[in-house]
Amino acid sequence: MQNYMFLFNGWWYVLILASIMILSGIIKKYYLFVPVFNFLIRKIKNKKLLVVLLSTLGGVLPVPGRVIISAGLLDTIASKDPKKRSKFGIVDYLATHHYYLWSPLEKTILIPMAVLKLSYLGVLGYTWPLLLISFIVLVVYILQLDSDDISLKTAEEITSEDDALKSTEKKWFRFIDWKTILFVFVVIIIGNLVKQNSTDIKTYIETIAQGFSSGTFTFIWISIIAFFGSFIMGSSSKFAGITALLTNIFGLHYFTYFFAIEFAGYLLSPMHKCVAISMSYFKTPIRKYYFVILIWCILLIITGIITILFNK
Repeated sequence: MQNYMFLFNGWWYVLILASIMILSGIIKKYYLFVPVFNFLIRKIKNKKLLVVLLSTLGGVLPVPGRVIISAGLLDTIASKDPKKRSKFGIVDYLATHHYYLWSPLEKTILIPMAVLKLSYLGVLGYTWPLLLISFIVLVVYILQLDSDDISLKTAEEITSEDDALKSTEKKWFRFIDWKTILFVFVVIIIGNLVKQNSTDIKTYIETIAQGFSSGTFTFIWISIIAFFGSFIMGSSSKFAGITALLTNIFGLHYFTYFFAIEFAGYLLSPMHKCVAISMSYFKTPIRKYYFVILIWCILLIITGIITILFNK
């Protein structure tokens, strides 16, 4: 039985997800954030800017599972209409994944620093173009939201409707979306199975890369294998390790490119539990969800290619 315990690594994400669902449900039911939102609206007077601020707050929290906390924050202002609400799954994902490009607490920054012997600012010198693209994609996506996608009730509206007093009592466990919980749990188990074989995947990529001979075709082939290695593993530390390995072999002027390739594979990976959490939490259609992320990834890879041309 002990040989299979690794399947449940990360189970606590499910516990946190359920807790955030309960907390955001209570906040929405009793409008606990209304005073804060009223204050912000008076000062900012722009709903979309408020979404930018909330998504930024959720995206910079230095804690594991921030995608869940961010989802809880965004849930308090998302429209109840399923179609409009679904847009916030993409906001949640975009807002919480620029962190890997700049945080000194994240393995994706620490591993290249250690392997490539770079300072923190040295790593940022290579990742800032990818960070800029990520920020632009997030802001552009939020700006295309309609005002009625964002649901903010004023104190006057709540008083007139008497929502807080007349609403039917709802037990705490009713706020939990059990289908989402099950879906995320299954993704975690499948991801753990893949990670058990991650060493073999990394070794295969390393073997091919070390046998590199000059030629555009060979380089493209290695890039494709590296991308799918990151895609299959769905691990931030693993993609950072592959990035550092390939940069060591090909040179620092390829660092931004390999980071973009590996980061894109990680962002699109079905083994990446954040994909499951954001998409299922807000019931975002998978086609729409991956369409936006794919555009983001294409822009990241194009940026990486441009850095190669400028660094030669």
